[in-house]
Amino acid sequence: MPQYFFHIRSKAGLEHDEFGVELADLQAVWTEATRTVEGFQRDEEITGEPLPGLAFEVADPQGACLLVIPFSFAFRTLRGRRTADPAQSAGA
Repeated sequence: MPQYFFHIRSKAGLEHDEFGVELADLQAVWTEATRTVEGFQRDEEITGEPLPGLAFEVADPQGACLLVIPFSFAFRTLRGRRTADPAQSAGA
């Protein structure tokens, strides 16, 4: 299975995912990203601290960026405002 790294881009820079995760395909990457953002969203609701400007930069083991998933986009998707197509995000 391919390995994907979920780096987090913020105003402060890029926080590298040192471990990565093995997932079947880009659809599984999208699912993992939205689940993770959902957790961040719950944390934000608890702490009251906003998470503006954050995005996942999903990379392969060679460091090539495959997808950029803004947290705000994932938040909207989680709320059902929009249906995401990971193939379009990947430029396929």
